[in-house]
Amino acid sequence: MASRLIPPPTRMSRKGYLCANWKTFKQAWDYSVIATELTNKYLSIQAAALCSIMGQDAVKVMDSLITLSEDDKKKPAEILKCLNEHFIHKRHVI
Repeated sequence: MASRLIPPPTRMSRKGYLCANWKTFKQAWDYSVIATELTNKYLSIQAAALCSIMGQDAVKVMDSLITLSEDDKKKPAEILKCLNEHFIHKRHVI
Protein backbone atom coordinates (compact mmCIF):
# COMPACT_ATOMS: atom_id res chain seq x y z
CA MET A 1 0.00 0.00 0.00
CA ALA A 2 1.47 3.30 -1.12
CA SER A 3 -0.51 5.24 1.49
CA ARG A 4 1.73 3.80 4.22
CA LEU A 5 4.68 5.60 2.66
CA ILE A 6 2.97 9.00 2.89
CA PRO A 7 3.81 10.76 6.16
CA PRO A 8 0.99 12.48 8.06
CA PRO A 9 0.80 16.27 8.01
CA THR A 10 2.72 18.18 10.65
CA ARG A 11 0.65 19.02 13.72
CA MET A 12 -1.04 22.40 13.76
CA SER A 13 1.29 24.83 15.52
CA ARG A 14 -0.19 27.10 18.18
CA LYS A 15 2.87 29.37 18.10
CA GLY A 16 3.12 32.40 15.87
CA TYR A 17 0.40 33.49 13.45
CA LEU A 18 -2.48 31.06 14.05
CA CYS A 19 -4.39 31.98 10.90
CA ALA A 20 -1.45 31.07 8.66
CA ASN A 21 -0.64 27.99 10.74
CA TRP A 22 -4.22 26.77 10.37
CA LYS A 23 -4.25 27.37 6.61
CA THR A 24 -0.99 25.42 6.26
CA PHE A 25 -2.27 22.51 8.35
CA LYS A 26 -5.65 22.45 6.57
CA GLN A 27 -4.01 22.36 3.14
CA ALA A 28 -1.67 19.53 4.20
CA TRP A 29 -4.63 17.65 5.71
CA ASP A 30 -6.67 18.01 2.49
CA TYR A 31 -3.80 16.60 0.44
CA SER A 32 -3.18 13.82 2.94
CA VAL A 33 -6.81 12.68 2.95
CA ILE A 34 -6.74 12.28 -0.82
CA ALA A 35 -3.28 10.72 -1.00
CA THR A 36 -4.00 8.12 1.68
CA GLU A 37 -7.55 7.42 0.44
CA LEU A 38 -8.85 8.19 3.92
CA THR A 39 -12.11 9.31 2.29
CA ASN A 40 -12.91 5.61 1.81
CA LYS A 41 -13.17 5.15 5.59
CA TYR A 42 -16.11 5.84 7.90
CA LEU A 43 -16.53 9.48 8.93
CA SER A 44 -15.80 8.63 12.57
CA ILE A 45 -12.46 7.10 11.53
CA GLN A 46 -11.65 10.18 9.45
CA ALA A 47 -12.52 12.44 12.41
CA ALA A 48 -10.36 10.38 14.76
CA ALA A 49 -7.44 10.56 12.32
CA LEU A 50 -7.88 14.32 12.01
CA CYS A 51 -7.92 14.80 15.78
CA SER A 52 -4.85 12.62 16.30
CA ILE A 53 -2.89 14.30 13.55
CA MET A 54 -3.78 17.93 14.32
CA GLY A 55 -2.47 17.61 17.89
CA GLN A 56 -3.67 18.12 21.44
CA ASP A 57 -3.55 21.91 21.32
CA ALA A 58 -5.94 22.02 18.38
CA VAL A 59 -8.15 19.36 19.98
CA LYS A 60 -8.40 21.52 23.10
CA VAL A 61 -9.55 24.42 20.94
CA MET A 62 -12.04 22.12 19.20
CA ASP A 63 -13.40 20.91 22.55
CA SER A 64 -13.91 24.51 23.68
CA LEU A 65 -16.07 25.43 20.68
CA ILE A 66 -19.71 25.51 21.77
CA THR A 67 -20.90 25.37 18.16
CA LEU A 68 -19.51 21.84 17.82
CA SER A 69 -21.77 19.13 19.24
CA GLU A 70 -20.56 15.68 20.28
CA ASP A 71 -22.15 14.29 17.11
CA ASP A 72 -20.34 16.92 15.01
CA LYS A 73 -17.03 15.82 16.55
CA LYS A 74 -17.45 12.57 14.59
CA LYS A 75 -17.66 14.45 11.27
CA PRO A 76 -14.40 15.79 9.87
CA ALA A 77 -16.14 18.39 7.70
CA GLU A 78 -17.85 19.89 10.76
CA ILE A 79 -14.62 19.88 12.77
CA LEU A 80 -12.77 21.61 9.94
CA LYS A 81 -15.58 24.13 9.41
CA CYS A 82 -15.70 25.15 13.08
CA LEU A 83 -11.93 25.34 13.43
CA ASN A 84 -11.74 27.33 10.21
CA GLU A 85 -14.25 29.83 11.62
CA HIS A 86 -12.23 30.00 14.83
CA PHE A 87 -8.78 30.49 13.31
CA ILE A 88 -9.65 32.51 10.18
CA HIS A 89 -10.90 35.91 11.19
CA LYS A 90 -13.27 37.74 8.91
CA ARG A 91 -11.93 41.00 7.57
CA HIS A 92 -13.94 44.13 8.06
CA VAL A 93 -13.93 46.23 4.94
CA ILE A 94 -14.51 49.91 5.56
